[in-house]
Amino acid sequence: MAQNKNSLLILGGGKIGSLIACLFAQCPEYTVHLVDLNLKQTRRMLSLAIADKIKFAEFDAQATATLIDYIKKHNID
Repeated sequence: MAQNKNSLLILGGGKIGSLIACLFAQCPEYTVHLVDLNLKQTRRMLSLAIADKIKFAEFDAQATATLIDYIKKHNID
């Protein structure tokens, strides 16, 4: 029987947000979404082995409509 994955949305790809994303990306029961205004630096910090397990999105999380659209599009509860 297939196991449903939990979606985790992390707002902010700085040191702490990236660390949390890396930790949860290693857990097969989670789909990790990492949102930041500028992910260029974040992608450099993450190892390639982990980065391919994270769904990156680059937008302003304070833009409420954009954030809500992203949450709905990706079925994040």
